[in-house]
Amino acid sequence: MGIIDSESDRFTGLVDDVLDLARIESGQTVWETSQVDLPGAIEAAIDLTHALTLPKNVTVKIGPGNGVPRLNPTPISWSKRPRTC
Repeated sequence: MGIIDSESDRFTGLVDDVLDLARIESGQTVWETSQVDLPGAIEAAIDLTHALTLPKNVTVKIGPGNGVPRLNPTPISWSKRPRTC
């Protein structure tokens, strides 16, 4: 049930991104960027794909992210809602 909930949140985020892009293109809003926690984004991606690795006996591990810089991506290039389990 948690996967369904997180995927519905992800889909809602994608729809929000498309609507944001439409607003930007129409001039109704301005383009804003924000910093992204790269280690957190990587961990969320691993959590999201964990179920796919189980049947194949694959383990994905991440190491310490000391000194990893924060990114300033475009608003639609990263998920706005990090996955929580």
